[in-house]
Parts: sequence; structure tokens; C-alpha cells
Amino acid sequence: MFETMQATIAEREVSIPLPTWTGLMAGLLGTLIILVLVTATMVILNTDVWTAAHDTLAVVLGADLK
Repeated sequence: MFETMQATIAEREVSIPLPTWTGLMAGLLGTLIILVLVTATMVILNTDVWTAAHDTLAVVLGADLK
């Protein structure tokens, strides 16, 4: 009466090509949103706004960053 439906992942694969600029715009927008949120948090917590940038660079370039 009822058939069981069996499908493999290969049968359901859908590919939607997106232009490169879509990824670039998404990355820039995400970066901007994070920047705004971190800056707002630093202002609300009454912390130096450059602390987040300094801490991030310290991880990348080393702890002796001054």
C-alpha cells in the first residue's frame, strides 16, 4: 500500500552557484556587525574601545605587543 522512500545524499544534492561578490559582501557585513557589537559592549562596560583590537592582535602577533 505505502512505498518506502529511500534516497541517498547524492540524489538530493542541489548546487546553487553564487557569485564571488556575494561571499565578499557577506564577510564584510558580518565583520561590520561584529565591530559595532564589540564597540557598543566596550562603551557600555566603560572600557577602552581599543582593548578588543589590542587583545586580538596580541593573540595573532604575540603577547609583547605594545
